[in-house]
Amino acid sequence: MEYERTLKVEEIEVRQINIVDSKGTRRMAIFNGDSFPEAVMDGEVLSRNGNQNGAAGMLFYNEDGDECGGLVYANSGAMLMFDQHKQDQIIGFSYDEQQDGKREYGLNIWDRPDVPLREVIEIATPVMNMENGPEKQSEWKRLQAEGILGAQRMFAGHSQDGAISVSLSDKKGTPRLRMRVDSDDNPQIEFLNSRGEVVYRLPPDGISMD
Repeated sequence: MEYERTLKVEEIEVRQINIVDSKGTRRMAIFNGDSFPEAVMDGEVLSRNGNQNGAAGMLFYNEDGDECGGLVYANSGAMLMFDQHKQDQIIGFSYDEQQDGKREYGLNIWDRPDVPLREVIEIATPVMNMENGPEKQSEWKRLQAEGILGAQRMFAGHSQDGAISVSLSDKKGTPRLRMRVDSDDNPQIEFLNSRGEVVYRLPPDGISMD
């Protein structure tokens, strides 16, 4: 494939731009809200979770053509994500604003299994297609316990209740330690059990930190 070496124009208006290397492998895509690129790994198109309607930004691809991260903006927020090789995001900066005006933004860290994302989707899709109910919830818990789905391990930032907080979770994604300064400027440290229940708090209830 041959390309013109230089093209000089005042302005260009397109729906999507694909940046490719010398072999023709896509390395970056710049897209608008109507042309969110399909997720690709090992040359196969993978299904995406969530709603990408209206989102615009940039996606990055490694030398194999696998998606490996991106910067995405939408009306309600933005994300900058870095993906584990052959997997989903493991580090991300996010901003989200709800219709009621509540905002959450900060740094997120995930654990991902050493199983390619393509295989995870194959395992999880039958569960996703199950009817909602106790059996489906049980299967999700089983996959989570086996580490197939990965888990969010840390959040550091501004939570929806107005607190500045750091939350550390176990391998199942259950919060186990929280440090926060709430919206009234009160500092607090909470220790949680494996069910996410607070078992110890500093300072203890009744002690003022003014």
